[in-house]
Amino acid sequence: MPLPSRSISQQQIANDLGYSQSFVSRVLNGQHAGLPEETVQRIWTYAREHGYRPRGINLDLLVADSVATPLVGFVLRSPLRLVNESSVFAHARQGMHDYLYQRNIRTVYLGAEAEIDAAALVASVERHQLMLGLALMGEVQPGFISGVAACRKPVVMVSARYPGLCHSVVSNLRQAATLLVDHLHQLGHRRFGWIGSVHGLGRMLLHKEAVVQALAARGLQLAAGCQFDLPEADRRHGQLAVAQLLRAGRAHLPTALICHNAMLARGAINHLFQHGLTVPGDVSVAAIDMTQVCTEESPQITSAAARPEALGARAAELIIACAEKRDRSLCELILPSELAVRESTAAVRAAVAAPLLVSS
Repeated sequence: MPLPSRSISQQQIANDLGYSQSFVSRVLNGQHAGLPEETVQRIWTYAREHGYRPRGINLDLLVADSVATPLVGFVLRSPLRLVNESSVFAHARQGMHDYLYQRNIRTVYLGAEAEIDAAALVASVERHQLMLGLALMGEVQPGFISGVAACRKPVVMVSARYPGLCHSVVSNLRQAATLLVDHLHQLGHRRFGWIGSVHGLGRMLLHKEAVVQALAARGLQLAAGCQFDLPEADRRHGQLAVAQLLRAGRAHLPTALICHNAMLARGAINHLFQHGLTVPGDVSVAAIDMTQVCTEESPQITSAAARPEALGARAAELIIACAEKRDRSLCELILPSELAVRESTAAVRAAVAAPLLVSS
């Protein structure tokens, strides 16, 4: 994907401010030792106000050189941006921020995968004396992670893993699936459906695999015609899956639907309601998720996962720990999942069970 066009070039900045292009380039690349602070700030301010972006990297990375505060940068996987990022990574970023803020360390958004050159990102992170490391939010393209993994500062994947390339912090998907299947099985459910997504590079498929394994341990499998792997994992696609289920007739509905995330579950619930069905009276719905989407509407969704805030906090902890030592060993942290029983699940054809929180 081509990088967005710049609204102003280094040469134009130099012409407008009366400096040479080489001098402006030196400042914008963070090489300002011995230069007058007033001049450096003047060039940075002008560049920011006119939208200059060095190879897609947030100029705040360089501007922060003038602030004596350590930094941790983060990048969002493609196609996410700050305006449309998924709830998981919004929560993870908040957890990372909270952990670092208590230690007087700032976070800085460096951009989205699709608009960043990996080599330029690595060069900027390594050059920045106060940058402790880098967090990558979500599963990125192999070429991108291969380039970023060459960074001499710690690189941590959040909710994705690339063994042998960088550190990672992930949720225990198998545990989450087992918690949900066991909970629903105890409520008498034997006919299970799945709504998932094939978007991404493979990790999303691990959610379905974990559910299939958990069902097999109970001597069960996903019901025929009741499993969907959709292009996206949002509300609209949750609705589309249920619409397809209903076309086959209500007699073919599963008694329990497990969804890849709460967005799909919420879409599924809404479509069931629109067609006169109740949750959990007619169908119980659960999600492999632990974001506020589970609780911001009624019925609240039964879910299981690691807390995404904890993913962000542990990623930040790992960056700090690795930045303070020369050990190049790579760590993979698998955080335990917990089960939150809420309003969207109940015994087959029974009333809603009382809310309960079970920590693993």
